[in-house]
Amino acid sequence: MKRLSFIWFAGLLCLCTTMVSCVGTAPMKEVRLIDSLNQVAYAFRYKNLDSSCHAASRAYREVSLYKQGKAEASNNLGFCAFMRMDFEQAEKFHMDVYNLTKNELELLIADIGLMKIYQRTALNKEFYDYRNSALHRMKRIAEDDNLFVDQHEQMRLNYARSEFYIVSAVYYYYLQQRPEAVASINEVTKKQELLADTNQLLYYHYIKGSAALCEGETPDERRLREFDELYTAWQLASRKGYLYFEGNGVQGLANLMASPDNYVFFQDRRSHALTRFGVPVDSLLPMRLGQLALQKFSQYKDLYQ
Repeated sequence: MKRLSFIWFAGLLCLCTTMVSCVGTAPMKEVRLIDSLNQVAYAFRYKNLDSSCHAASRAYREVSLYKQGKAEASNNLGFCAFMRMDFEQAEKFHMDVYNLTKNELELLIADIGLMKIYQRTALNKEFYDYRNSALHRMKRIAEDDNLFVDQHEQMRLNYARSEFYIVSAVYYYYLQQRPEAVASINEVTKKQELLADTNQLLYYHYIKGSAALCEGETPDERRLREFDELYTAWQLASRKGYLYFEGNGVQGLANLMASPDNYVFFQDRRSHALTRFGVPVDSLLPMRLGQLALQKFSQYKDLYQ
């Protein structure tokens, strides 16, 4: 009788352990599905915002046990809301991450997402609060190189680091603190793996050119480097279908050539590049580039640009 009781208790304990294991650990099928959807959401964020949002929304809805995957989906949804200028909704999605996971990587990305929102909405104290939080998280992560060894996590970490420095550069640029902005944007290229991500590579070139964060010995040399950064962003984006940066690249170039004197300068120094846009090269080129940018933004459904 005692032996039967022991067997019954052992069986019950085994069943309970199995149930706890199933609840505490997401099935691999779910992990693969959610990771795949999140990767699609990230891959399309600058190509097709609707597709990015659809994949992120599906990932968020279909999570049962994989809370880290839901946190990543929430960060992706925060990005989509930010791009649509819905800062209140973007803030909610990023804040949701703190309730979903203890994973330092997704929490870091949430910190940076909130930095972007507070920079855009001119909430300086909040910006610095989350920037300091992000710095502390990056320091903790750097202290243990083996913390994130999975390929997907490595990609997320590289994204987070490059995004942090680009967002910081934009913040300093708007405060007219150019040395700090230049120092921050230059951090992106110190680790080559940060530029293995096409999304971030395009973002880097675009911000460096549009915010005039290029260095040179003379004003003309700096202007030419600004042109080259924007042209590189447009060229790479148009080759790979990144509508958002196609539009921003040509819009930035149109702005550089807005005055007749500037148009003549770039026509003289970058004539080979000006023939690549598929429009006549004359004094109306800046206007035509602006129209091309509008076309790309309309395709991307970015009505605010």
